[in-house]
Amino acid sequence: EELKIASCDDNKFKDLLDKAADAGDTDALFLRAHCLLNGEDGYNRDPVMALGGFLEAAEGGHADAAVSAGAMLHRGGFGGTVQRDRRRAFELYQEAAELGSIEGW
Repeated sequence: EELKIASCDDNKFKDLLDKAADAGDTDALFLRAHCLLNGEDGYNRDPVMALGGFLEAAEGGHADAAVSAGAMLHRGGFGGTVQRDRRRAFELYQEAAELGSIEGW
């Protein structure tokens, strides 16, 4: 079934995604964090903002966001902007599992 969603440029996409994320939609928070992590779809690469978005979405019950935040903290780095915290990473993986993620522990 086709969703009938009109295509848009990066600026329009970014505006719409920001509105949804700023309203607290966890899927939008997760997607914006992904865009920030990778510097895609009109967003500049910003690992610190990405981690914050993943954590906010995880706090709202988004399992994939908990996995993504855990992965960032497990690895650390990102040009020295994200400190490695394997204990917090483990907690996030556990939280993801409790939310139903098969990628969590």
